Amino acid sequence: MNYYIKVLQNYANFNGRARRSEYWYFVLFNFLISIVLGFIGGAIGFELIGTLYSLAVLLPSLAVAVRRMHDVGKSGWFILIPIYNLILACTDSQVGENEYGSNPKDSVANPDILDAKKHTNKKRNPLHAGFFYSFKHSFIYICFLWKTTPLTTTSETNTAMRPSQIPQLCWF
Repeated sequence: MNYYIKVLQNYANFNGRARRSEYWYFVLFNFLISIVLGFIGGAIGFELIGTLYSLAVLLPSLAVAVRRMHDVGKSGWFILIPIYNLILACTDSQVGENEYGSNPKDSVANPDILDAKKHTNKKRNPLHAGFFYSFKHSFIYICFLWKTTPLTTTSETNTAMRPSQIPQLCWF
């Protein structure tokens, strides 16, 4: 949420560089707020609320996108190229200084990173991360099998099942 507020505070700043985390957290919170406002607008019968929010964050969205392109060493005009701008937004920042300024990842340029590194000395359990990783992939595999396995007859009555009788556990 700090990145979202930081982008809104620099709403018209097209100079400098923006880290991947700053850009993508802004995109995430912008998306979530848009969904909530869409539901609220639909519930109260005022759909214009989502449009007003989109207009309010248009300039900050453009500014953070241009700064993100600057972080990878490209001109801000690259946000107009459809697929390539997404690739650039996912690319790691250019190391060191470039023509748009210093790297925001450098600890000298960003003292908040030094404070964050002091508090991240916790050792993480690798089994914990491995469990959730394997659980996620197992769930996706089970859903894939569930959706692709043909269930045309039942063993008890030997009658064909209608698609509406097949439970839908996975929506992808």
